[in-house]
Amino acid sequence: MNLTVRQIVFQSTNGKGQIYGWVYLPGKEPEGVVQICHGMSEHMGRYHEFMRFLAQKGYAACGIDHIGHGRSANEGELGFFGEEDGWKTLIEDQYKFYKIVKTEVPGELPRFLLGHSMGSFIARLYAAKYPRSLQGLLLSGTGRGGWMLDLAQRMAARSIKKNGPKAVDRELNKLVFAHYNDHFRPAKTHSDWLSRSSEWVRQYIDDPKCGFVFTSAAFRDLFTLVDMANQSRCFDGTPKDLPVLIFSGTEDPVGNYGKGPTQVYQRYVKAGLSDVELTLYDGGRHEMLGEINREQVWEHLLNWLGEHAAFPVPPEECMPLEEET
Repeated sequence: MNLTVRQIVFQSTNGKGQIYGWVYLPGKEPEGVVQICHGMSEHMGRYHEFMRFLAQKGYAACGIDHIGHGRSANEGELGFFGEEDGWKTLIEDQYKFYKIVKTEVPGELPRFLLGHSMGSFIARLYAAKYPRSLQGLLLSGTGRGGWMLDLAQRMAARSIKKNGPKAVDRELNKLVFAHYNDHFRPAKTHSDWLSRSSEWVRQYIDDPKCGFVFTSAAFRDLFTLVDMANQSRCFDGTPKDLPVLIFSGTEDPVGNYGKGPTQVYQRYVKAGLSDVELTLYDGGRHEMLGEINREQVWEHLLNWLGEHAAFPVPPEECMPLEEET
């Protein structure tokens, strides 16, 4: 199948930077649109093969480099979203891109959002704020909040006060990542927790635009995303008829080895969602889209998309999203 790839460039909703995105179009009328929201310290270049796969199967696939990531990072601002409320920029940039893609790929097409890791928290909040812009939500490598989250938020606030919002605080980085590899001893690299595929891990390590340390302000934004995505109003604000697919590996430390995604699944069910699916891949690590059984994962996602692409497209509406007090 002939494919078309378009690059999209637009101003971030923070008014301070350019956002770079890509749209893969199939050589026929698409069956739907899949918007991908990538994780922390990586970029959309790692998803182009998957987007090509989706386009070959008849879907338009698209995604942007988050502000502070990949081509969207301003000079000297890798791992920085903004001095205040950078987490909001991440959500609003996704929505702005959604609207741009609607003009690039018009029509009453089912539109899906797939969020990985940090992107899964962005996607969960997006679905609660823009509940009728989506036909389905797919969450990869997601997790729950934990008792250390409050400590992490306080540490980030102290770091910003002491060193400034753009400071690179390796203690905060250590707090987040120090023990992710403990489960995989003897580890060949410091990133073995990402995937059982040594080639996939090596590509990540060798990529200068991957694995960078967040700034203090970006860590505060990350912790805010995790906190808000695990608050009851996020689950309750998600449409009851929105299909949700949660998938992860049983050996993913971000999801506490399956416990996190399971709790997220249970909370969506408790909130009254009628179509929630949880798939835990035995032995899989954090990045199931790049695991040794990725073909199985890709086909599962494709089948799920096909099952839900025929649903009626609902009218669009949005709701305010504010922090709980």
